[in-house]
Amino acid sequence: MREVTIRSILKTGKHDILHAFNGRALSNGLIASAGVPVKTIGVCGTMGHLNWWDPSAYLAVMNPTVDRIVCISKAIMTYLQSRGIPEKRLVQIYRGHDPVWFTAAPRQALCQFGIPEDAFVIGCTAKIRPIKGVPILIEAVRRLAPEFPVHLMLVGQNADTEVQRLFKDPCFRERVHLTGFRMDAPDLIGACDLFVMPTLKNEGLCKAVLEAMCMGVPPIVSAVGGMVELVEEGRTGAIVPPGDPGALAEAIKRYILDKRLCQRHGQASKERVMACFSFPKMANQTINLYNDLLAH
Repeated sequence: MREVTIRSILKTGKHDILHAFNGRALSNGLIASAGVPVKTIGVCGTMGHLNWWDPSAYLAVMNPTVDRIVCISKAIMTYLQSRGIPEKRLVQIYRGHDPVWFTAAPRQALCQFGIPEDAFVIGCTAKIRPIKGVPILIEAVRRLAPEFPVHLMLVGQNADTEVQRLFKDPCFRERVHLTGFRMDAPDLIGACDLFVMPTLKNEGLCKAVLEAMCMGVPPIVSAVGGMVELVEEGRTGAIVPPGDPGALAEAIKRYILDKRLCQRHGQASKERVMACFSFPKMANQTINLYNDLLAH
């Protein structure tokens, strides 16, 4: 929506709050609402990218006229404070999810990618870039492959040249399956035994991990950003040091050797989503934010 359209709506005088859910919408909203008596709310879902000398940042969440910034994780809230944004302008609300939104694909659906039916399948959904650490995951699978029937399914567009290089090796191609971009990515992950997100740094809060948890697939994540807020070590999944293929291989091995552990942590993951990351909880916290903002 263009700024002129937003402004024409705001000037009707029937609006109290402008809630923008991404950086571009917030930038347009700030321009459109200049001189209009509305409270503004922005949302920050990423970290590691803000600088005061960047005009695009100053025209979004770093603009001092923004009344509140919703941080989708505690890690993002801490990051924004480190960039000089006052704590009183920040509020932490997790993005809500609901297991009923997702339906796992049948296990047979993975056969289209050449994955054997008796394989232990690890899923990873991401726009594959160097920061996602996928070569670390591939190395972990390589270390396990001689002993276990483990296969890795990578769902998403690949923009990591190291992954492209590794995939040319016949030893990897037997165990690693690149699906490319898929509209049914969450469904496919639901057919896996385990989900791994090996991000190296600056992960605000990983939606793909939450989707796997919704379908009862236990996650292993690296200890970066908001991912440690998603997983309870030893109850819903595992947390490993970033960039450590040995530690990741050992964590995966524990699940391969204990299918009941997979089931327990998968069920506990689903329960954790409903308790801590549910859509109703997000809605209630957002309403509380609105009421608090209008009261001041």
